[in-house]
Amino acid sequence: MDEEGEVDSGLFFRYLKQRKRERDSSNLSCHSFSDKVDGIEPEKKKRVRTCRSKYLEVRDPTTGKIVPLKWQRSSWYLLYLDPQAASCRTSSKFLSKFRRRFRMPYSTFLKFAELAKKSVTFDRWKGANACGVKATPIELLLLGALRYLGRGWTFDDL
Repeated sequence: MDEEGEVDSGLFFRYLKQRKRERDSSNLSCHSFSDKVDGIEPEKKKRVRTCRSKYLEVRDPTTGKIVPLKWQRSSWYLLYLDPQAASCRTSSKFLSKFRRRFRMPYSTFLKFAELAKKSVTFDRWKGANACGVKATPIELLLLGALRYLGRGWTFDDL
């Protein structure tokens, strides 16, 4: 501070830089001497990675226990993609409801899904993640995108 009580900002920043340099140099010297014992450097600690479940948890109606809701039990998967329910997807009621919800015929959706599966762009969704969890099917992701586009929503509306 000068006689008038004002701080010279240039001088202050030079002081801070000098302090930082002194701290960095003292940290280096402390580590170089304290870490080595008899010339042997200690092993570096490896970071342990953990995989956490990021599923929505719901109560199982049969057991009453709280379980993660995986994509295999989602309503869209069971209605539109589950191979066991394929026979009910040919009714006119189902097809008109699908067209109204997604603004696209079900047959066109299946064609788009096949194109997406064959595309190199979507290779990320063909395997599993780093934790070994199977990726969500491309068809479900496509249904979500079509639902938003069909309703005229933007992804900011989430």
